[in-house]
Amino acid sequence: AAVNHHNTDNPHVHIVVRGVDRSGKQLRIPPGYIAYGMRETAERALTLELGLRNVRDLARHRTHELTRERLTPLDRKLASFSDQDGTITAEALERALRDDRSAFHARLEILERLRVASRVGAGGQLSPDWDATLKRMGERDDIMRRLHHAVHGDPSRYRVVEPSTTLAPIEGLVRAKGLHDELSGSLFAAIETQAGDTYYLPLQPSVAE
Repeated sequence: AAVNHHNTDNPHVHIVVRGVDRSGKQLRIPPGYIAYGMRETAERALTLELGLRNVRDLARHRTHELTRERLTPLDRKLASFSDQDGTITAEALERALRDDRSAFHARLEILERLRVASRVGAGGQLSPDWDATLKRMGERDDIMRRLHHAVHGDPSRYRVVEPSTTLAPIEGLVRAKGLHDELSGSLFAAIETQAGDTYYLPLQPSVAE
């Protein structure tokens, strides 16, 4: 079974694979295939079906990656040139392909603006937990998009409530409900108050006694 999702910055498909094969025996899939092989197989199949991506499409995708305020495949590729303490030397960047080098330098400028890296000469220094910070930025951006899709209101009136936050009861209209974390299955509710603020509330699933 599969479902298309368009509620984040990246439209994507979730696929559910049944845990048994056609004969009813338990299906076992190697973790490496789930993590990498399945994506590679899908990429090959789509390339055969749709053909290679053209240069213009690849350039547009790379330009989009450069400015995003979230963790991107370009960031992971850039990080592969860093040492254990997050230092990216100019010599390391020189080993990259020419097109990648220009993209890496441009992305480092953005990461510096986002305060998760700093420029060091012709190289850079990734901050501690830089990737976790970018992931949180991306998650918050996805939340804001869900809220805007639900209420089409003023983004300055959106309020995101963290799961660990303790606050007084919120009264208002439920404008939307849906998945907060698609992997864990946790839910959220968007509550619009009489004052015009819209709260994003992660919901804890109830557990039967």
